[in-house]
Amino acid sequence: MATLYTQDLQIDELTGMPHDVRLTATVRVELNRIERLLLKSGEVDFILQSSVWGIDGNLLNGNNDNLFYFSDQTMTTEGTYTFSRVVPRHVLNEDHSSFLNRDDEISASFSLRCFDKDLPINTSIMTPIYRGYF
Repeated sequence: MATLYTQDLQIDELTGMPHDVRLTATVRVELNRIERLLLKSGEVDFILQSSVWGIDGNLLNGNNDNLFYFSDQTMTTEGTYTFSRVVPRHVLNEDHSSFLNRDDEISASFSLRCFDKDLPINTSIMTPIYRGYF
């Protein structure tokens, strides 16, 4: 069965662009022998998807917020895949409370999908939470 291993979520301020940040999320994908053969043959497509979430995690803050999606990637081989995007800082400001902890908790999710009826894959993982103030 395909396995995802979380590598990292980085949020970097951009020199000369104080209102923007670059998010870079990486994940390692490992496939079993049959999945590698099918991928190499081109008989099936493996799609890797990623999105960024604001983590709320308690009753006072509500549910987690989907902040944005990265573009999907079609896998060509197993290995490490990187998603990157520049966004305005305010996109990551997911805690708008004036009386609670205003730190923002950000995480990236990854999903590997194969829609072939003989090899359905739908596995997901999230990065550890990145804490900051945006």
